[in-house]
Amino acid sequence: MRPTNERTSTSADQLLGSWQGQASTVITYWPEPEISDCQLELGATELEGLLVQPDDSFVRLPERVSHREAFVLEGGWLPAPGRMERLIWRYDASGRRAAYP
Repeated sequence: MRPTNERTSTSADQLLGSWQGQASTVITYWPEPEISDCQLELGATELEGLLVQPDDSFVRLPERVSHREAFVLEGGWLPAPGRMERLIWRYDASGRRAAYP
């Protein structure tokens, strides 16, 4: 039996469709985030490689990171029905956090 405050696991189907909201871009050398409106359309192709986790979360990690190759890490969750939050980290070929997407 599940505790009453525990939600069911996220499924990929819950992520499909059109999402709109705000994007905040945080750059290590700039104290204020850049906030802009955004729209995201997720279909089956965009969900490839996404690992759905328990308790309404998901991650996308590279299978392998090669020396001197840029890569992206993504994590997200659904804190409430119809609401998605994502964190995306981009690293350049030197292993430093990339300043821009």
